[in-house]
Amino acid sequence: FFVDFMKRTMLLSDWDFGRERCYLIPSLLNTQFEDRKDGIRFIFDFEQFFPVGVFQRLICLCVAHSVSMNRKEKTGDALKEPELYKNFASIEFEPGFFVHLQEGSQARIEGDGVATHQITAIIEDNKLASKSLAIISAMLRKMNYDAMGAGLKWKTFVEDISTGQFIKYEEAKSRQLAPWCVEGSDINSHKSKNIDLNEFLDSL
Repeated sequence: FFVDFMKRTMLLSDWDFGRERCYLIPSLLNTQFEDRKDGIRFIFDFEQFFPVGVFQRLICLCVAHSVSMNRKEKTGDALKEPELYKNFASIEFEPGFFVHLQEGSQARIEGDGVATHQITAIIEDNKLASKSLAIISAMLRKMNYDAMGAGLKWKTFVEDISTGQFIKYEEAKSRQLAPWCVEGSDINSHKSKNIDLNEFLDSL
């Protein structure tokens, strides 16, 4: 019962990347990531309410998705073990499909100088940018509904690869900015409210 409760509240996930069955509790991670990863980026810029555990719950969902994909016959044990730190995660969703996530406090992108909490995603393959954005956005919404009382508020920014600047996702969508906005793409395409966690993960 306790393990199921922690899974439902996204405090724990299965860890099937070795011979023994284990569990991951991201809140116990304490090593800081000091390096950097290269790739195209999108950012979730949060308003003032950013309780402890948001990033850790997102890691749980990402690892649970990776485990789910790893259990399917088409991948077997092909996926690499995630690289995890207190403020960073590198997770393979599908063979060759890596998502790097980093948490930090930075000046608000819109330029008023106020420091905000941000979660940055770095994607190595531009062809997977739109898919990555849709999956991580759905995970954040799922966490918000199920564990945060829908109290989290954020804005989504994507990197314009022609300028290196960040623009709101809504502007990128109106401009059909590649590689974020391809035909039929939408960050709200995955259902995340009133859906069982396992069913949600299977839908990604």
